[in-house]
Amino acid sequence: NLYNYYDTKESLYESLVRRYDAEMAQLQHAALAPLVGAIDPESLGRLAATVKKIVYDNPDYWRLMYVDVTEFGNKHFAHIFRHLARNLNAVGGMAAQRHNGIRAGIDQPLAYAAIYLQFFTYFLVEKLFGGKHHLGVPDEEAIQQMIRIFLEGAQAHGSQS
Repeated sequence: NLYNYYDTKESLYESLVRRYDAEMAQLQHAALAPLVGAIDPESLGRLAATVKKIVYDNPDYWRLMYVDVTEFGNKHFAHIFRHLARNLNAVGGMAAQRHNGIRAGIDQPLAYAAIYLQFFTYFLVEKLFGGKHHLGVPDEEAIQQMIRIFLEGAQAHGSQS
């Protein structure tokens, strides 16, 4: 009976994606706008908690993304990741213009998108792939270590490459 309403499997899928896409865009904008651009331990901790909530509260949306990758070559979700740094910067508006101690020569929107994606990937692996502390430590410790690596780097001071 579904094919009375949808010509193909892809048209049914596109209908689901459209429904979730609008909802998710609104949710992400509202949740992320106050956080974007702030690069300090507390703000990044709040970003991680927000990303976790978005991932954990909407697993079906993220599952649709993986279906898109396997079935349709990421035709319907690629737009989310194109120009991510610029788009996150736009979500944050003027807040993203704060430089909060970022070294000269470092592109702040790119840096922020990198840590956002790290949190996003971490929680997708935990939620959708059953990672269960896949980095070998509890979530809180993993997030704190990621923030520390992001802010301080992983290389010991004075080390030579």
